[in-house]
Amino acid sequence: MTRGRGVILQRYKSGGLTDAKVFRLADGLSWRQGENRTRTETDLTPWLGARGAASSPTAPALQPVRVTLA
Repeated sequence: MTRGRGVILQRYKSGGLTDAKVFRLADGLSWRQGENRTRTETDLTPWLGARGAASSPTAPALQPVRVTLA
């Protein structure tokens, strides 16, 4: 790959990315579960990796969540 061209991380046959969330690593990642429950994950080290590294087999799967931006 030549420099400066970028790389495709994911391809979608139909549709695309529906939600994105920006957060501070120090604050953790928060999302709503159900009507009145909010989950906050502060230890995100299992999901962090070096650029170009293979994924960690020990990282737990994140559940898909629909996030509504206000």
